[in-house]
Amino acid sequence: MGKEIKKAVLSPDVDKLKTMIKQAKGASRTMAQYAKQCGVSAATLSRIANGKILDNISEELLRKLYEFQDSDVNFSLEDWRRANGMLELGYFRMPSDKNRRAKGTKMMQSIIYALVNRLSVKKTDSCEGGLNARMSKPSLRLHLPEKDRYWSFYIYPDVLDELPDVSMGDESGLNRMFIPVTPIFLTDVWQPCLLEKEKISFVFMDERLMKLLIKFLSGAEVKNEFSIILIDKDGETILKETDLKGEELPESAFGGVSEETTLYGMSGKEDIE
Repeated sequence: MGKEIKKAVLSPDVDKLKTMIKQAKGASRTMAQYAKQCGVSAATLSRIANGKILDNISEELLRKLYEFQDSDVNFSLEDWRRANGMLELGYFRMPSDKNRRAKGTKMMQSIIYALVNRLSVKKTDSCEGGLNARMSKPSLRLHLPEKDRYWSFYIYPDVLDELPDVSMGDESGLNRMFIPVTPIFLTDVWQPCLLEKEKISFVFMDERLMKLLIKFLSGAEVKNEFSIILIDKDGETILKETDLKGEELPESAFGGVSEETTLYGMSGKEDIE
């Protein structure tokens, strides 16, 4: 017997599952008939097909949906698994030089924290404010009690030239690098209220990797506050902060960056008590 490939379960793509189930049912049978063949109640399958169930469905049911799908559709079992948020652990492989990455992350954390340390902020590991167990843990998380808001940073200390499996045209490399943060965006779509008190930023020191994230998120429509930050590690400054489409944020925006503006859009001349 071959070695079983372990899977890492993320939040399911509810919209994708809805579409696949409705197509897999086919035009010649009812949802109840499809459900009976799959060994599940019609009510349960209808709830999944209507986006009422947000949790991952079982591997057993996935196999049944695949096995009894209409002959006119050609979804693979892997298509069903991906829609259900199940990915091979190999997708999460990152560069092996862990010490280099750890040092780079710590350096970038220090730069960010130095720019906001005069504000009333506190580092926190708490999940209060919206982050949950399904989401990747941020590299740095700050709490602003006066604003009752949280700011989470996902730091990428890598340089494109040092990532042999990632390139500007490598879609699989993009998946391996950025798929762990997908649950954040799925939460923003399905349960946006959970992130109302959050600002989430993705931080880079290589502009090419920053552009890869923008490519990866192409077409994404978000309901809460996200940004992408480019750091000059040598000058220990923020070069720019953009939205997820790569457009620089205006100076007046919450999170705007300029020569006289902190990351939260507050004038450097203001006194913070």
